[in-house]
Amino acid sequence: MRNEKGVVLVIAVLAMITVTILGIAAMMTSDIEVRMSGNQRCMDTALYAADGGIDNGLSWLAGSGAAKPDEINLPTIEETRDIPDPENEEIYSEYYISDLHHDTNPPMGWDVTDFRRYYYQIYSQGAGPNGSSAEVEVIASIVYPLQEY
Repeated sequence: MRNEKGVVLVIAVLAMITVTILGIAAMMTSDIEVRMSGNQRCMDTALYAADGGIDNGLSWLAGSGAAKPDEINLPTIEETRDIPDPENEEIYSEYYISDLHHDTNPPMGWDVTDFRRYYYQIYSQGAGPNGSSAEVEVIASIVYPLQEY
């Protein structure tokens, strides 16, 4: 029995080392997860900014009074560069609109002689905090009455 006096101390030290290692591993895992969620938030912010640029482009098309693709007044990146987010100055977007094709038929059931469908490509790039960025591209189609030409 005299040889067993230090056994409890050795077991206690081994248990403390094991618990310490588990604690350090848990802290490292949670730190990595916090960083990952922060990066995801930055990427989401950039995507939302790019989506806002698409919304700006669609609004421009809707308010342009039937922008004719033959005209060269479609917005360019130089004209829309760095549109800031009103709530956060670290977030901005930019977009441009290009004419794709403008001699296709209108939807089925519409009189071909009265309408013409035009297609536009809207490309937007958004930037968020920490240098994150995202790009979104959509194709918009608009049907115009022929009398506007």
